[in-house]
Amino acid sequence: MKKKFYDYRWLLLPVAILSFTVMNVFSQEARDAQTLDNIRSNTYSEDFNDGNAEGCLPWSSDWDIVPTYSNGEVSVVYPGITDNGLGMFSPVGAVGDFTYEVDVKRISASGDNAIGILVGTPGGKYLEYHVASNGTSLQLISGDFINSTYQVEYSESVNIGTSWHTMKIEVSGTFPTKDVTIWFDGVQKYTGQLYSLGAADTYGNVGFLAWGSNFEMHFDNVTMDFDKMVTTNQFDDDFSAGYFSGWNFFSNGWEITPEIVSQEMHVEYTSTEATGCEMVLPIGAVNNITLQADVKAGSSGAEATGCAFVEANGYVLEYHIIEGTTLQLVSGNYNTEIYTILFETPVSAIPGNVYPCKVQIDGSGLNKDVTIWWQGVEMFDTIVAFDEAYFQAALFTHGDDVNMYFDNVSATFESYITDVQTLHLISDEKCRIYPNPATDVFSVGFDEDVFVSLYSIDGSKILETNSKSVALANIGAGIYLVVIENNEQAVISRKKLIVQ
Repeated sequence: MKKKFYDYRWLLLPVAILSFTVMNVFSQEARDAQTLDNIRSNTYSEDFNDGNAEGCLPWSSDWDIVPTYSNGEVSVVYPGITDNGLGMFSPVGAVGDFTYEVDVKRISASGDNAIGILVGTPGGKYLEYHVASNGTSLQLISGDFINSTYQVEYSESVNIGTSWHTMKIEVSGTFPTKDVTIWFDGVQKYTGQLYSLGAADTYGNVGFLAWGSNFEMHFDNVTMDFDKMVTTNQFDDDFSAGYFSGWNFFSNGWEITPEIVSQEMHVEYTSTEATGCEMVLPIGAVNNITLQADVKAGSSGAEATGCAFVEANGYVLEYHIIEGTTLQLVSGNYNTEIYTILFETPVSAIPGNVYPCKVQIDGSGLNKDVTIWWQGVEMFDTIVAFDEAYFQAALFTHGDDVNMYFDNVSATFESYITDVQTLHLISDEKCRIYPNPATDVFSVGFDEDVFVSLYSIDGSKILETNSKSVALANIGAGIYLVVIENNEQAVISRKKLIVQ
């Protein structure tokens, strides 16, 4: 298969001044919420120093996913040799509000090229924050992949040379508007509202990008705060809403249409190009997964249709039907285009008929137990050696003159990103802390059992306990955040605490 394509640092002051500052700072809901967000672990960071880009999803086989050393720093490199738009998406899956930051560097380039950040949505809309035109133009662009149109929202002349620079974008809001702010080397450059998003585009996928030809681009130190679209370990989509939400595409040939007879909504892919085209689930990188989908055999040009599991370094595992006659499980690497058939058996998939496919991948390490089913019957079970522990899952089709059908997608999985806790905040009258300010101990006033965590104002956890009486031995004077959870590990209250 060949493919186309946040720390608040507040100065510690004398206690009298501290108390005044606390009352003001912690009364700001947005900052309080952001601190809590960080505590809730909906953050992602990657410096690539472990030698891989685990869980990331490359939008091209041209990425050198194995990081190389540049001035002693490990970074991901794109050695551009083709004039294509190319991204490497983060492993967090589809997100709503987010902040994304990355260090970038151009080594060499010629002509019109770009390096920066890409936000892609399933409706084909995108935001591209990049340095273009041979490193001389800083731009924010909104566009539409499908219609090949775009609009420059912000532009400024720069000269980034071959030094490292930091790019950052923050996107927030719900359909139909998004508030967008960008920074370059820590300086805010633009803030405004963009209205070009559609109903399917409340959630998008985020990564860094490079495009152009005859160039080398480096990326490092990715950090991201975000709201996940999928916050549980289960995802289902029957496409009855009539639009995609959070999916990530490697082609604009996908569309949702009603089935001719039953009028049930499903996904079809129609193409006249002999290429591998994927529709990636919005769940992000996973470790284990059970994935089911209904597929319908199409025309004879459908070389393959089924499920694909892709790693950052190009490894792919495909479970597919070939031309309606052969069921296969194949492993390989789309960088080298070398594949191994793990299992193969004749089948008779009549064009127009719907067939349920299922694949299960289990294992915490690189060697994973892979089981496949066809029409509810187990067909094969084997151990497969993966190159990385985490991967992203997709539906895909390959071939020309293809008209393929997918429906009733269901996935149960273990996510690369820790699940975000749901907030169930209750009133101050029902849950309180006292005394406040405190010196040696504080207590939690609540009728039920609780779990208490104490954090410094930079988000570091100081202690945790299931006692309602919390000793403050060895806790220095300062401002702290108390997070209180119930027996279901749901956050029910967050309080500011002054320790004297």
